[in-house]
Parts: sequence; structure tokens; C-alpha cells
Amino acid sequence: LYFNAVGQTRSRKEVFEYLALMEAPASHPLSDAIVKGAANEQIEIPRLQLKNHTLLPGEGITANVAGKDVHVGNKKLFQRLSMYDALKEDVKVATEGWARDGGTIGFISIEGEGIIGAYCVADKIRDEAQDVVKALKNMGIKIIMLTGDQRPAAIGIG
Repeated sequence: LYFNAVGQTRSRKEVFEYLALMEAPASHPLSDAIVKGAANEQIEIPRLQLKNHTLLPGEGITANVAGKDVHVGNKKLFQRLSMYDALKEDVKVATEGWARDGGTIGFISIEGEGIIGAYCVADKIRDEAQDVVKALKNMGIKIIMLTGDQRPAAIGIG
């Protein structure tokens, strides 16, 4: 898990707390990785109430926290919300690099502050995967990878 705060409004720790708070009730494998990543850094989930925690299919999640709308999700979500274009170029370059390395990229925003954090969750390839794929190919089976990830993440995995 890579995680960076964006901008000057909040500390990395505080942004990571909000991210963990938003992801804790979700049931997606990425959510689990984020919550575990926060725990590994001794980031505690704040005791703030989430209202209207809602899945946005294919984009992310949203909720109201302390009277402000918070969004967590992919580039597509933040383009739709007209926030992605406001990101500094160095943040875009860094996250695109993460994606090329096989990671799934996401962002977090708080109403009135814009995007305050960027993260990358990398898929771990199982140790036996290479041997299994090789064995299937040796049996004459054509291998096709199906993924819900963005193309750069899929290419990074192979």
C-alpha cells in the first residue's frame, strides 16, 4: 500500500484516518488492504459517525462525516466530480507510475477541500501462479486474464 496526503490542509496521519474510516465498513478486498495498511502504521480509525455510507458501483464509496461529504474511489469518480483535473501534475505523475507498476489507484476527498489523499493498493501475485499458468499452457490451454482493474494495473501484473 502506498499512501500520500495531497495538499496542505491535513496531515498524512489525519487523511489516512479518514481513509480507514471510510473503508472499514466496506466489503471490497481493496478496503481490507487499506484498513490493514493503516493498522500496520498504527493509524487508528477515528470514532466519527458515517452517515449514508454508499457504494458507487465501478467508482468507489461516499459518506457524510462530521457534516461533510467524503468520497473515496478511482480516477473515474474524481473526474465525474470534476476534482481530478485540479490535482497537481506531480501527484498525477506519481499515481500513473503506481498504476504502471501494477497497482490499483484511488483518491480521497473531503467536501470543501478537494482531493486530500492518493493511494495505491498493489495486487500480490500468489507464489504458485507462475507455475500454474505454465502448466496450463503446457497442456495446450490458452490463457486469458480477466480483471476489473484498469489496463495499466493488469499489464503490471502480466
